[in-house]
Amino acid sequence: MKAVVIAAGEGERLKPYSDIFPKIMFPVGGKPIGRIIVETLRYYNFTDIIFCISKQWSKYIHDYFGDGRRFNVNIQYSESEKALGTAGEVKNAQSLITDDFLIYYGDVLTKINLRELYETHIIHKDNPIYMGTLAVQDMVNTEVGLIETNHADTITKFVEKAKIYQNNWSAIAILKKKVLDLITPEENDFGTHIFPKIIKEGLSLKIYINVNSWGDVGNIRSYKRINEEANKNEDYA
Repeated sequence: MKAVVIAAGEGERLKPYSDIFPKIMFPVGGKPIGRIIVETLRYYNFTDIIFCISKQWSKYIHDYFGDGRRFNVNIQYSESEKALGTAGEVKNAQSLITDDFLIYYGDVLTKINLRELYETHIIHKDNPIYMGTLAVQDMVNTEVGLIETNHADTITKFVEKAKIYQNNWSAIAILKKKVLDLITPEENDFGTHIFPKIIKEGLSLKIYINVNSWGDVGNIRSYKRINEEANKNEDYA
């Protein structure tokens, strides 16, 4: 099974750093994010990897990763001239995808057990309405304070950076190849378009709950936090 790493985003929330080098090359614990992802994939025997990247950073990423040989994997590249959306980037790589595939957002770091995710997929893959398995976290920490009020608009409770016990997608999934048929230029984002479309059409998505560490390197605050954690205890690196 091929793993598709979606790394073509412009990193708007990481500017001005993302003007200098691509988000997937940001160092965490002394290694580029992309290398940590590649090593995680290799550990679970996902050794055929497709990088979806923008042509703007093509040479930068090619020079570091090459064909993947020095990391004991095989890396192919799908390049886009402009932002195509998360699903659109995968659709752009369709000629390289031969069967069911794993998607892994290039700004996510986690100790997820990809073997268990794959086994969940195998259990359901012969069901005709099954379209894939999403890895989820069963709790998320808010980055802002949560407020409760009474009928008089008086604050009765304030919790800073609260834990919310709600399943939320971890930006990793194994999908059936036929999901590619649902992606169009207008409907080109997995979270906004494709997953809601699958549900609306009466098809099935399963979940695998990741109980291990997870972090989204989506903005400067989260990047600094994850980098500090990695330097302290190698939770991600």
